[in-house]
This record gives sequence, structure tokens and C-alpha cells, in this order.
Amino acid sequence: MHGHEVETWQPCGSQQVYWLRGEVRPLGELRARHRTLTERPYAAIFAVLRVRPLPPATDGFAADYDGQVHVEQLFWADAVIGEDCERRLN
Repeated sequence: MHGHEVETWQPCGSQQVYWLRGEVRPLGELRARHRTLTERPYAAIFAVLRVRPLPPATDGFAADYDGQVHVEQLFWADAVIGEDCERRLN
């Protein structure tokens, strides 16, 4: 999900939501895809990312989430979201 001061990621099949951190390039690509795939801020998209875990945030917006991850690469993104995300990965 992307919107004003919000960038989060929820792994497929998980109830946990993570704050996104990362380098300018992969996050910029993800933001650009979000803008082309959605008509409004905060709309969820389906994205396949390579991430690595980061230590938990102790302050700021990120501290309100289950953790934070560093985005290393965006493989692809799609506007269609469904209950069957595991099937879509195969």
C-alpha cells in the first residue's frame, strides 16, 4: 500500500504488515507502478518483491507496524488482488 507517509507490505498468506524501507530505485519503481495500477492513494496492489528484514522501528510511523523490511528488488506488480495469492505466485 502506498499513500501520503504510508508505504507498507503484507506478505502473501500473512496477517502481518511491514513498513517498507529501501533504496531510491526499487522504492521509486514500486511507487510508479502503484500510481499506474491504482486510481487512489492507499489502494493495495499485488507485488512480488525481494526484501530483507530490518530491526524493529522504535519511533515514527514504522513503529506502529509488525516490523520493517528493506526493499531490494521489485520483480512485478499487478492491480488484481485476490484471496488466492499463493496460487498466483506459482
